[in-house]
Amino acid sequence: MRIINQWQNPDGSTWLVIRKSAEGFELEFPHLAQFSLDDEGDVIRKTQLEDGCEATLDHLYLNQVLPLALSLQNELVLHASAVNINGQAAVFCGSSGMGKSSIAAAFATAGYPFLTDDGLLIEPSGGDYLAVPSHPFIRLWDDSRDSLVPGEVGSLPTPVWTEKSRLLAGEQLPFCDQKVTVGRVYFLQDEGVDSLTISPLLGADALMALVRNSFFLDISDRCGVSKHFHGAGDLVRKPLFYHLDYPRAYGELPGLVDGVLEHMEMPGFASVEGS
Repeated sequence: MRIINQWQNPDGSTWLVIRKSAEGFELEFPHLAQFSLDDEGDVIRKTQLEDGCEATLDHLYLNQVLPLALSLQNELVLHASAVNINGQAAVFCGSSGMGKSSIAAAFATAGYPFLTDDGLLIEPSGGDYLAVPSHPFIRLWDDSRDSLVPGEVGSLPTPVWTEKSRLLAGEQLPFCDQKVTVGRVYFLQDEGVDSLTISPLLGADALMALVRNSFFLDISDRCGVSKHFHGAGDLVRKPLFYHLDYPRAYGELPGLVDGVLEHMEMPGFASVEGS
């Protein structure tokens, strides 16, 4: 069994080790859990390690292992949150810490149901693409929860490696359990802007942003990588992609919601500067 990829935490420690053998794949989250997958992406074994618990196994499976497993089936799964805005999905792509969950919560509390706070499956459907709903909970730090979801909401047990709460969908956090046509895809930036900024993202830049923000398990599989780029390339032919930046403060999120609602009504490749 050989290591084909490793993911690091911001502090440099190892978050995930991916190994490949003749039988399939092994995904190890050090001290937490280990998952064995066959070549088709089906999980054949889950192992709880010394710091793990049942909540940890469930959470890692839903948010890490399942999206990676789907990539073995040539599915496109994005590091993204998504919300339903009047029958169209607004998708917010970005790495950990970019605010995907907070944005989903801000829209949900404003009455726009969320589809996921991360790990978004995109399906082709005729000439369109569909955003597929995922788990009906949003993960938030306590300060985010206090600022964005002030009332009482149900929650799931917290995994051992994080203090983020897993807040269940309900009246305050409405959830969309139906597939929704993708209307816009926003790639979150962090450039220290003073106001909401949205600008079009085209061609090769859109393709590379999409690939960087997607789950992919076997980077040693040249055929699989080629198929992944091909599927992403078909999607970026649509006028759906934008950079989005906004001031990083909870008080600015209502303005982001209003700005995105307005932008979703504009013609393709519209920009918003200093909203």
